[in-house]
Amino acid sequence: LINLAGSLPKYNFYIGGPINNYEIFESDLPNVQIENFVYEKKDFIQKAKENLIFIMPSVRETFGLTMVEAMSQACIVISSDTKGAREFIVDGYNGYIVNSQKEVEEKLLEIGKMPVTELISIITNSVETSRKYDSREIGKRLITLVGWISS
Repeated sequence: LINLAGSLPKYNFYIGGPINNYEIFESDLPNVQIENFVYEKKDFIQKAKENLIFIMPSVRETFGLTMVEAMSQACIVISSDTKGAREFIVDGYNGYIVNSQKEVEEKLLEIGKMPVTELISIITNSVETSRKYDSREIGKRLITLVGWISS
């Protein structure tokens, strides 16, 4: 992502959370902020609220609760192609699934040129998707399932 930030100076990049091998993540670029910390959910939610795009560059990701939390805060999620991302991201509808750094750069440039109506549509779809994973919604589904099993 740091290399990508260098080629996209109009974007600000925030890299945060617990970072393995943190010492290799250094940058003098003015559009890159790096913080290595174990965050609380409220800290992540606040950072997500401050940003339009959330990039999840994981090689492996099971469910990806962090991506759902970002979606709930109206972030457009760009994720590497993992099992977790494919469970809820519909490419181009509520986020993006990519296979390379080049594709991340292409998506960022595409998002930067999108008409506002298209951005609003993707963000709305993203937030709607996240609501399916809200604990209250899951609770309702479990109650329905238990009632169905009991009858």
